Amino acid sequence: MTICLRLSILFVISLGLLRAEELSPEVQKYLKACDEAVAQFEKDHPAEVQACGERLKKIHGALYRYLLDHKGIWPQPPKELFASTDRLHDWWKELLGHYGVTAAEWEAKPKLGITFFDDKPLTAYQWRGQPWVMAFSTPDWPSYIIVADGSIVGNGFNLVPAPRLSGQHAFDTGGSKPAMVPDEMKKAAGVK
Repeated sequence: MTICLRLSILFVISLGLLRAEELSPEVQKYLKACDEAVAQFEKDHPAEVQACGERLKKIHGALYRYLLDHKGIWPQPPKELFASTDRLHDWWKELLGHYGVTAAEWEAKPKLGITFFDDKPLTAYQWRGQPWVMAFSTPDWPSYIIVADGSIVGNGFNLVPAPRLSGQHAFDTGGSKPAMVPDEMKKAAGVK
């Protein structure tokens, strides 16, 4: 639950549907504790964090090059692979291998997950804060995500217990904000 809660809160804020100052004090306290836990982890484990960041950047670059080669369309795993996480994991490993990601880089800890997008050009750029790749958390490792522009965000998902929410929502009408699409990607997708 904590993974979904933290990511959902950050995603809704990134879309402009919720302002951070409108969060309940309980949720603000939780987010602050997550930030502090990540900062402490990064202070205590700088080499591991740097290696994770380099790995995410390399996979982001591989996905970017894939998008350039495929008119801005995100990789589409065959539907039958969704029945087996191992087979799906192997499919991503093979695909990324064609773009310079070694098996060792893909298999290193923490475990990775890649977001699924539809088969329309440039969908991966539709939301500024939407993760492309996630390095999943464990009880002793925070999650990290990398988004369309290559920014990496750390999240203390499993380092801080999540609060129970009262169902309070404070939305505004800011709407979604798309990520900036690089000109070379627009050209590859045939978009002006």
